[in-house]
Amino acid sequence: MLTPLIFVVIAALIFDYTNGFHDSATVRGLGSDNAPHHPSLATPLIRQLSNQSLTRCFEESRNSFVVDKLSRHADQLGALGHPIRLQIVRYVVKAGSDGAAAGAIQAALDLPASTLSFHLKRLTHARLLTARQASTFLYYSADYAALRDLTDYLWEDCCKGGTKAGCC
Repeated sequence: MLTPLIFVVIAALIFDYTNGFHDSATVRGLGSDNAPHHPSLATPLIRQLSNQSLTRCFEESRNSFVVDKLSRHADQLGALGHPIRLQIVRYVVKAGSDGAAAGAIQAALDLPASTLSFHLKRLTHARLLTARQASTFLYYSADYAALRDLTDYLWEDCCKGGTKAGCC
């Protein structure tokens, strides 16, 4: 899967080639301002790629980043579904907005570094925690907006079934 930045770079290169901004000497790295202009032999192929593959590539890239609400919350709940990850989130939430250093989390939960790293990666991938580096330390903070959104989602349909007894 191509990241958006790679997609932009490829699109810019194809735009340059299809519009004849490169000559054969420049493509080889030998260009100068007064080098003769020779359209690239690859231009027809690049035009074909730009019309077919790039559109498909763009759509796949865009769709992979647009995750629907149900899938996002299912992924987040799956990340929280492990006892160690739940302990990590609770510890980081207690640390407040400044977060907690990975070493402090490791010491508090008495985990091997590799195990902690695996679980922190899963939680940051689910966008429940954010990581920031300060010098040689990694600090993890709870993404309070994401956690609030997740709990709101769980309560979203409360009492909509018609019975109000014992509901929220």
